[in-house]
Formats: sequence, C-alpha cells, structure tokens
Amino acid sequence: MNTVTLYNKHTGEISGIINELKTHGLNANEHYEFRYYPGTWDPMIGDVPKKCEFTFKDDKLASWFLLRWG
Repeated sequence: MNTVTLYNKHTGEISGIINELKTHGLNANEHYEFRYYPGTWDPMIGDVPKKCEFTFKDDKLASWFLLRWG
C-alpha cells in the first residue's frame, strides 16, 4: 500500500478529487482509502497544516494519482 499526502487542500478540492476518482471507476475502500486532517494550532510547534492522505492498494494507481495531483 502506498500513501500520497496532499497538503493545504480545502475540503472542496478534496471532494472534487474524490469525484474525479469515481468517474475513473475508482471506489473508496476498494481501490483507496483517504483521511482528512484539518489544520490545527499546536502550542509546541505552531501551525500544523491541513492535509489529506490517500492510501492506494495498487502501486500503479498511487503513481498515477501522484502524477495527477501531487
């Protein structure tokens, strides 16, 4: 499994990416999983940027995704 992390993407952008994945026939939990982490403030390190992690079950899909959106 390969994980691709996208930083500083708004939820609308992530939603658009997921919709485009669906149009290519890729389904969540079948071909990939994703987790969205909203940006936060940590008193020890400061700003923690928002990010979304996509974990693909196929290396080829992860490579394609990284070329397309990475």
